[in-house]
Amino acid sequence: MTEVEKYQRILSEDYPSFIDKYLKLEIMQKLKTRGQFCGADYTKLFPVRYLYTRYDHSIVSALMTWHFTHSKKETVAALLHDLEMPAFCHCIDYVKGDYEKQESAELDLKEILLSSKELLFCLKEDGITVADIVPITQYSVVDIERPGICVDRLDGVMHTNLIWLQTWELSDVKRVYDDMKLLPNEKGKIEIGFSSLEAAEYFYEGAYTYSIVLQQNEDKLMMQLIADVLKSLVQSGVIGVEDFYNLSEEKIIEMIKQSSYGPLWTTFNHLTKIERSEELPKDYLYMIKSFKTKKRYVIPLCEYHGNIVRLNEISKRCQELLTSYQNYQDSKYAYIKKS
Repeated sequence: MTEVEKYQRILSEDYPSFIDKYLKLEIMQKLKTRGQFCGADYTKLFPVRYLYTRYDHSIVSALMTWHFTHSKKETVAALLHDLEMPAFCHCIDYVKGDYEKQESAELDLKEILLSSKELLFCLKEDGITVADIVPITQYSVVDIERPGICVDRLDGVMHTNLIWLQTWELSDVKRVYDDMKLLPNEKGKIEIGFSSLEAAEYFYEGAYTYSIVLQQNEDKLMMQLIADVLKSLVQSGVIGVEDFYNLSEEKIIEMIKQSSYGPLWTTFNHLTKIERSEELPKDYLYMIKSFKTKKRYVIPLCEYHGNIVRLNEISKRCQELLTSYQNYQDSKYAYIKKS
């Protein structure tokens, strides 16, 4: 059993076998060629344990949804929610200058569903319509506004700590997950929350780690470098924007290596640290000026003395970490030194 399979086993006691026919579709198989970490797999800046793809994330989202709802419609919606994502995922948002919303790279999910006769046949077989899938926001367990927790966001926190940063083990995932349940939030929507303060605080420590790393210059430089290389290849006619949605990351990397950016990509592959500066550096191989990017954070709901509250209302530790996150600011510049 692979590590990903061990992770998946924790998330649902019974397996929703009806998703198997969707997993065999070419439209789903393509997600195996898209890494979940927007390029972190291709540099030594981060200690990524193993490749975790959009395909893996889609299965995990479905398993979590089935665990919490046992709704076939919601589970299939969770499985299909990332079909519109391109290679290198949110790096393509950077290509388009969309740093804070990070939504411009996503294609129209409804159009994608309607374009696949095989997928439509599977939906019909399950008594599900396209309107039952789109918009995904009709299912708050699958997609909910921040600071709430939905399965997409929950897996984000878990797999970042487990696989990308290696700050959690599978036992930590199980400790957190076993305490979770569905709770009504302040807007009357159903949301994933916690039965105990202890588990909620432990989870929030991991959520803080997740949210901070996505604000740090290592992540910004990684994504901007990939975006700059891809944008230059588009401008020079080597690749088209549509290729990000049709080609695998492996194929695109081959094209990068064969271009004038091959040496920079090799340096990026072996990069273990970046340099920071408050002043504009004078000598560098590649440099970014730090910028605002999407705030990815959660504040979980928790049952507490018979009430349902946000964790920051009852936890001093949560308040401290939330303040630290809100005030976080990295160096003005980040760069790769010339060798």
